[in-house]
Amino acid sequence: MIFFTTGAGVSSADSISEALIRAARSGRSIKTGAGLGNTFNRVDTEGNHMGEPPATTDELLTAVLRTFPDIGFVLDEKGTYVEVLAGPETESLGYEDPEALEGERIPDLLPAETATRFMNVISDAIRTGQFQTIRYPLEVVEGRRWFEARVAPIETSADREHVVWISRDITDLRNELETQARTADAVVQTIDDVFYLVDPDGSLHRWNDRLTAVTGYTDAEIADMHVASLFAETDADAVETYLETVFQTGAATTEGTIESADGDRIPFSFRTHAFEHPELGEVACGIGRDITDQRAHERTLERRSHQLRLLNRLLRHDVRNDLTTIRGGIEHLRAENDDHDDVLARLERATEHIVELTETAGRLADRIDAEEEPQLAAVDLRPIVEAAIDEAREHYPEATIDCRDLPAVAVRADDLLDAVVSNLLDNAIRHNDCQEPTVTVSVEQQAATVTLGVADDGPGLSDTQKERLFESDATSGQAPETGMGLYLVDLLIDRYDGTITVTDNEPTGAVFRVELPRA
Repeated sequence: MIFFTTGAGVSSADSISEALIRAARSGRSIKTGAGLGNTFNRVDTEGNHMGEPPATTDELLTAVLRTFPDIGFVLDEKGTYVEVLAGPETESLGYEDPEALEGERIPDLLPAETATRFMNVISDAIRTGQFQTIRYPLEVVEGRRWFEARVAPIETSADREHVVWISRDITDLRNELETQARTADAVVQTIDDVFYLVDPDGSLHRWNDRLTAVTGYTDAEIADMHVASLFAETDADAVETYLETVFQTGAATTEGTIESADGDRIPFSFRTHAFEHPELGEVACGIGRDITDQRAHERTLERRSHQLRLLNRLLRHDVRNDLTTIRGGIEHLRAENDDHDDVLARLERATEHIVELTETAGRLADRIDAEEEPQLAAVDLRPIVEAAIDEAREHYPEATIDCRDLPAVAVRADDLLDAVVSNLLDNAIRHNDCQEPTVTVSVEQQAATVTLGVADDGPGLSDTQKERLFESDATSGQAPETGMGLYLVDLLIDRYDGTITVTDNEPTGAVFRVELPRA
């Protein structure tokens, strides 16, 4: 396949236009085609030159005119038509007799406003020596059509200065773009959010009806306002700063309060993106969403959170006071009569367990309330496990706790990690039906994680119990079947981005495995 090009590579209609402009600028006659064959080079699909064209110059020009989708003119600095180039497909877009234009002047043929625009473009092309572009409508044989023209100065030795003017009919393209714009406008008008198009100076170029409904201003009033004027006075500076950030970074989000013409204040969240508009230049479009209900919900949550914090503190205070009373009663009974030391010891362990649970739950609740994200750090696991084992042995002297060699390894956690280990040990012993329970503790290292294992020889758990072990109904407030201890373990492990699994031990019992990220 052979293509006409203005250099290396395959050309299109634009390349033909370029070639015609080059021919005109070099002083060749476009109408007769003199020397035009030298303007085009023959290349194959791989860009290799193939020698002289097989057609004569006149044949080449005829072929070009058949495929040329544009209308071409050579004009002098006074707007006089010197030459006209139009193919069979484009003649009807100009005048009935295009050659009759030769010798005529633009100011004499076109409306004054259009003629002035054309003459300014010709003047700019000659003055700067650079290509100029212009889009314009014209009433032609086929009716009103839109054109886009490229205008270039011609370098000749003649007394007069000339330009070559190549116009392309863009009516269909413009109509398609207008259809797309109407479709986009329909979409914008149907959304419940505020839509806006704003430039770096804060001028609004487009908005939907939602903005006028929210602000109470008319379209004419909004067109004359700086975008910051739509906001409460206290937010005006922040709006301007936000706009600067959008154009500096390309996109940003914020919240602000719109103040309507009637003085109503409405909180909104905004998401805005900057881009290059083909006509407006640098602009930003965005969406604003009314967050009145969201703010009310946040206030409700904060009020409830405050109430729960207060309830937590009161509960911890009252539980501690009552447990102190129980402890005093146990000590009194032990001093009066030592016949029931075993019973008193179990009561004492139960009260201590309740104290530990309430303290751990309180610490965790305070931590969650104060933090947006958990503040985790490297925590050495071995001393925590050793301390928990010592405490369990003291509380449960009848139990045997086997501790294999513990490696020195750190995990990502915080100062609540001790509650995980102690509650796992407590669960393994307290729910054991053996007179002398045996518990085995292990720590295994992997490349990215550490696994803490706690195995017991108790009755074990059914498959159904394993599945529901850590379930809780947050809506009804129903606690998990295993009680608060393992529930706290599950909460803390989730806080540390870890996992916990339960499997059967051999020959009886259960094995709890906690996997935590290594620090």
